[in-house]
This record gives sequence, structure tokens and C-alpha cells, in this order.
Amino acid sequence: RIVTHKDTFIEVYDQDIDIGLTKLMITLTPRSILTLFNYKVSTFTSPQEEMPADVLKHNSEDKDDSPQKINMNVNIDGIVIYLNDNNEKLATLDVSTGNFTMLLLPTSMKVSSTIDGMDLIDNLSISETIDLSNIITMNGKQLFEFNYETYDPETNKNNYDSLLECKTGAMFVNFNSNTINRIMVFFYKFQKMKTYFDSMRQAAYDQAPTLETVKNLKINALIQSPIIQFFCENMETPNIPNVVKCYLGEFYVDNNFIKDSSNDTINKISAGLRDGQISSILDIEGGKKQKLYLAENMNITFDINHNIDAKDDKKDFEIFGNLGELSLNVTELQMRCLHDILDIVKHTFTLPEFDDKELSPVSAFESDGTTTNISSPDVENVVDIDSRDQSGKIISMNWEGPLVSLTLYDNTEHVLDVAGCSITKLTLQDMNISYLTNRDQSSNGEAHISSFKIEDTRNVKDNKYKELIPKVDKDENQFTAKLIRRWISAGLLTNLSIAVNSPRFILAMDHLMAIKKFFDILIVPKSSLKTEETTEVAPIEFIEEADENTNNLFQYSLNIIDPAILLLLDPSDLNTEAIVFSVGQILFTEQNISTLTTNNVGIFLTKMNSTDEQKIRLLDDFSTSITIDRRNSNNDSLSTEIQASIEPVRMRI
Repeated sequence: RIVTHKDTFIEVYDQDIDIGLTKLMITLTPRSILTLFNYKVSTFTSPQEEMPADVLKHNSEDKDDSPQKINMNVNIDGIVIYLNDNNEKLATLDVSTGNFTMLLLPTSMKVSSTIDGMDLIDNLSISETIDLSNIITMNGKQLFEFNYETYDPETNKNNYDSLLECKTGAMFVNFNSNTINRIMVFFYKFQKMKTYFDSMRQAAYDQAPTLETVKNLKINALIQSPIIQFFCENMETPNIPNVVKCYLGEFYVDNNFIKDSSNDTINKISAGLRDGQISSILDIEGGKKQKLYLAENMNITFDINHNIDAKDDKKDFEIFGNLGELSLNVTELQMRCLHDILDIVKHTFTLPEFDDKELSPVSAFESDGTTTNISSPDVENVVDIDSRDQSGKIISMNWEGPLVSLTLYDNTEHVLDVAGCSITKLTLQDMNISYLTNRDQSSNGEAHISSFKIEDTRNVKDNKYKELIPKVDKDENQFTAKLIRRWISAGLLTNLSIAVNSPRFILAMDHLMAIKKFFDILIVPKSSLKTEETTEVAPIEFIEEADENTNNLFQYSLNIIDPAILLLLDPSDLNTEAIVFSVGQILFTEQNISTLTTNNVGIFLTKMNSTDEQKIRLLDDFSTSITIDRRNSNNDSLSTEIQASIEPVRMRI
């Protein structure tokens, strides 16, 4: 079209692209995908030259003198994609209906996409007992909607530069270990073809427009997390596997931009997970189905303040997190399933080693002999620790959880209602974690638990002492940890100190044996995972290389105040006799030298609920200390000096 602008006729070329894909079948192999991507990069990129139509780039899109544009519309009605590796069909991705639209202007764009149905079908495994052919299912009302829009910085009246909206329904995932592992290997091969990634990255850097104008992104997302269904071995009926379903709930993100009192732009972000749950369907005796929840109503929220204009001592990020009250309930059958699932997940995400010749890229990606390794950045100089680089971020975090409890159940293989089968309950109250990092990498943090207790929940009327670890009556926190990282002349010093206040352990032997019986199921020999094809795979090794030029120091201390162990003679008697092993303080420190000190170690016989005077001493209080000093050691020799002392020990028999 011809546009008149300032008495000048300008040729404007608009592109309308309409694509309809119906019943299209595509077979993908790693090499074919790379070939298509390389064709796209080399064909649809061009030098960024100034064109006559660029004078219209800030005009409104709905007027006669609108800038030139590309309008693309893609309708999808039945696409079948086969994942093929080494002439073997791994899985089939079936997209029933979908739509993709894009309006591209010189200084802005609009992108939207919807998918109304999608299935990922397993082509490797065949099960005679249960239909596991659908690895991923997403249909009906479980939709995917995506919208992204950027605005012209010259005419934008919003307080944000771009808008991202995303809404999804929950996918249903059958966790088939062998097939998912093969699919991971299929996509993992791309990572090994480094020449492709290098050329792709270089092309993107050379020809992509700058993103400096897009600073403030507004997000409005509501994403249903996948419902993942795990299958584990059933001891009673091997042909019908037990099922554990994991659903993390809704993930939401929403943000707004405001100005604070200093006229700084604050990005206020609200994010979290809500209404998550973990459930199980177990086949028990008599063909009955035991349907239980391991966890319900799992909620975690985060409120984040991001100061985009932060400088000097102003905080870049302030993060406030909260974990809603969480109650976990685990039976011995569920524990066995969780143990099996851990083995399955470990097997699934273990990838084999590949021969570089096997994965050499196609000739289209061969360069002139020079390659770039993008997996590890090139670091030429190590920052001197004395220079104290001030380019870091100031981040403060505060996270709290009012109550978390774990209840264990045993002997549930014959019942549908397990309420009367609980054996013990662990409760953590008033948890808090706070942490602050500074621009020079120094930081400090603190964590505490107000109280933790373990109680006997068995239906035993004769047991008068239900708490294995009672709640502390004092006002102090029962557990405290502090972490301080600060600069000293020798480098960055990290100091970790942990304090435990007045832990008391009441040993009722029958309760301890019940807990031991519950966990014995984890050490029962199990048959190895049955697979159709036995392949030895080597786990990926992560190797940390210590930098010889850095000098990070670490010291820690553990302080346990007034611990005691009580062995009851008769738990059914409220005033039973008890043997008490008590220590006034246990202190272990590692600060250049290692020191272990115990004060007021003693044993006495007493009656519960009696006064302090009613004690019969078996071992009088005494103190001990041991010190290990290795400061005189060097690279050529190890010198260790040990000093130990113990006060006189007096036993009364």
C-alpha cells in the first residue's frame, strides 16, 4: 500500500500469513530438527538496515498511515508428531486443535496461542494389566491460553512495557519410567551437539533487536500444575499396581508497578502454589481400594518487592514467604510406595554416556574449525577478595510456617479407615527463616523453630506418657541457627552456629519398637526394577572444582543446652521411677581448632513429677573436654595435637 507522510509517498509492505495444518504427521529425529532450525536461521534473518517505511513505525496500527506489519495466523486441526530415535518410535505427540496468531510491528508485537487438546502416547511399553499408553493427557476444559504483547516505548501510556498472560489446565501424567527416560535421552542429545548451539546463539546475538526497552514486564498467570500418577509394586496383588497421585495445585503469578516515597519503581509480585495434594489408591486384602491423602490443602505464598532503581544501600529484592499449616499422614504401605517411587525417579533421570562421534552435528552446522564452548563461561580473571566487589544485589528474605506435622500409621493393610492405626506424630511449631545478602557477598541469616515434639498416638490406654520428645515450656526457641558471612583480612569468613535448647527424650521401649517396625519396611530386600531392556547407564557426575585463588573460610559451632534422656520403668504409672541421663551443656566448635566440651554430665534415679530433692545419684556430675589442633599442618606434613581432660568420676552403686 502507498502511504502519504509529510507530503511524501512511502511504499509499505504488509504480510498476511494464513496457515492451516490438518491431519499432519511429522516424524522427528534429532538430526531432522537441527536441519530445520538451521534452515530457519539462515533463511529468515537479514541485516538490520534502515528502510523508508521506518518513519511510520510509531504510528497507530489501526489508522491509514499505520506502519508495515506481519500478521500471521496458524490453525491446527490434528497434528501427529512421532519422536523417532535410531529408527525406533519412542512416543507420539497428538495435538487435536490449536491456534497461533502473531501481529508484528516495527516497535511492538502481539502473540497469542491456544491449545484445546494434547496427548503424548507411549509407543515403547505394553502393559497387560493397566492402560499406561497415555503419558500426558490434556483435553476437554483443560486448555492452554497464552498472550504476550509489547508496547511502543514512544506511545506507551502504561506503567509497564510488556504484558504476559498465561492460563493452563492440569495435565494428567502417567509416570512411565522407561519411556520418559528414553524421551529425555532423545532431547538430551541436542545438548551434545555444541556446534549447533554455538551457531544458533551467534545468529541470535548478531540479528536480534535489543531488549533494553523492555524492562517492566507485567505478568498475569494461572497455571494448573500437572497431576503426576506414579505406579508402584503391590505385594498383595502384583498384577494391579498401587497408585500415588501428586498434584501441586495452582501456580499463580501477578504483579504491579508502583512508585515509592523516593520515586523508585517497585515491582510488587505475588506468587505461590495453592490447594496442592498428594493421594494414594492402594489395593488391599479382599480386593478393596484404600483411598487416602498423604497431604491436603498445601499452600505456599510469596510476596516480592523488586526495586528496579535500587542503588547504594537500598534493597533490590524483599521476599516474604509463608507456608500454610501442613499436615502429612503416611502409612507403612504408602511409605513403601514412596520408597519405590524414589528408586523409579532416580532410574528415570539417569542418562547414559554418548560417543561424541555418534552425536556429531550435521554438515550444515560445521564451522571453519573454531568452536565455542557455551556450557562453561570464560572467566579470565578471578576477583581479588580484598577488592570487595560491590556489584551484587541486596536481597532480604523472610519465610515463616506456623505448623507442620507428620503422623505415621502402621498395620493398615486390612482397613479402609486408618484413623485408629496411628503410632506417632511429629510436630514443628512456629518456624521462621530470615536472610540478608549484601552487595559485597557478605550476608547474615537466622532460622528458628519455636518447639518440636514427638508424641505417642497409639491407642494404648496404659501409657501415661504420650510425648517421646515433649514441648519445651520455656519462652526461648527450641532450635536456633545463625549464619554470618563477613570479610576479614584472610578472605570471606562463614560462621554457622546452631543451638538446641532443653531437648528431653522419654524412652518408652514399646513405642520405640513400634517406630522401628514402621521403618523396617525400608530395608526389606526388594526385587530390582523390571524393564523390558536392560541397559547399564552411568549417572551424570557433577564435579566441583575448587578455585586455588579463592580463600573462603568456614567455621561452625553446635551448642546443646540441658539435654536429658529419661528411661521409664512403667509408662502406665504417672509417678513411675525413671533413670535420667542429663548433661548441662554440649558444645562443639570448629574455629581453627576443633573443641568438644561437655559440662555437668550425670545419671540419677528419680520419680516422675517429683521434686528435685527426690533424686538418687548414680553418677555425680562431671565435665570433660577434648581439643584437636591441626594448625601446624602444611602441604608436606600433617601435625595433630590432641588434648583431653576429664574431671573425677564418682559412681554410687
